[in-house]
Amino acid sequence: MEEGFPVIGGYRVDLKALTSIAHRCDPTQCGNGLSCCACYDVELSPMEARRVVDWLPEAAKFARKLHDKGGFVDPVERMPGSRPTLAVDAAERCVFAYKGSNGGRWCALHSAALAHGLAPEAVKPLSCSLWPLAISDEEEPPILTVQPEASRFTCNSAREGDGLDAGIAEIIERCFGPRFRRDLEECLARK
Repeated sequence: MEEGFPVIGGYRVDLKALTSIAHRCDPTQCGNGLSCCACYDVELSPMEARRVVDWLPEAAKFARKLHDKGGFVDPVERMPGSRPTLAVDAAERCVFAYKGSNGGRWCALHSAALAHGLAPEAVKPLSCSLWPLAISDEEEPPILTVQPEASRFTCNSAREGDGLDAGIAEIIERCFGPRFRRDLEECLARK
């Protein structure tokens, strides 16, 4: 095991990065144009691509721009030789991003999941559910870390300490489960 990068659940975990950030999602702060829905190309696995298409009718109840000439826009961009990605609109925002009545930038997939009593990560792509965390799959095993530019966003702040911020711990548990979080916290306690 490389120091500071224990393997948990098949991922090398960047302990220093995960303990260096605090996260509080507040969509009302996204009105300035800087939001996670507008800054990233979201690559999709084949299963995630099918799932976002399947959820399109429900998501369109929140994001009217998903409607197109009696049907729906294609939410997946496919380029030869590349993994599919979530489509973006003319403003370079994810097609599932919409402006809520309170002015915040919201995710229609997230809203549709909640409307059906589901956890958002059951519907959203993993990279969206993980944000501001990220998986770098350029190495084996893949590395769970923090998006390099995450500090630019008002929902994230630098922190010091040995444990996980509550917001980061919640993301980890929602995406990887309570055992992964417990194993991670045990590694941090031994550090």
